[in-house]
Amino acid sequence: MTEPFQSKNTPPLWWMIKVAATLLAVARPFWVIAAGGSLWPLPSFVPLFICQVLVLTGAGIHLWHYRLLKTGNASLALPDHLVTKGGLFPWVRHPMYLGDLILIIGFSGILPDVEGLAILLAGVVGLACQAQVEDAELNERFPNAFPPWRTRTRRLIPWVW
Repeated sequence: MTEPFQSKNTPPLWWMIKVAATLLAVARPFWVIAAGGSLWPLPSFVPLFICQVLVLTGAGIHLWHYRLLKTGNASLALPDHLVTKGGLFPWVRHPMYLGDLILIIGFSGILPDVEGLAILLAGVVGLACQAQVEDAELNERFPNAFPPWRTRTRRLIPWVW
């Protein structure tokens, strides 16, 4: 599997969108507070603590699976073996991206407005593109192990997609 920067001097557009959406989702509440604004500019049916739980859950899922992937692999860019067991891997092929998605949903819910929705949609598009590209790379790198795993699992959201 290649790094986003390995084949070109600039990363792919989908990768830049994903990174920008994640950074904006995380930084936006802090900007609003620093400017003296309120975290709840619009009425919301989602309590703040639910958004906080989503942020912590998403970050936890991401870090947990990063550790699982690093165990036994010298590099995440060029894995030595396909990780299909442990954590959420029996149900989803990209649990780190699932964690990112949950984190972005949580941060977007903290400021439930048009900008938050746009950031969320950009993040989903970027994560979906990255997962699709990595599926193709994993299929090429592990032609015997990846196809059966792909048929048993979902790409990003367990039992759904």
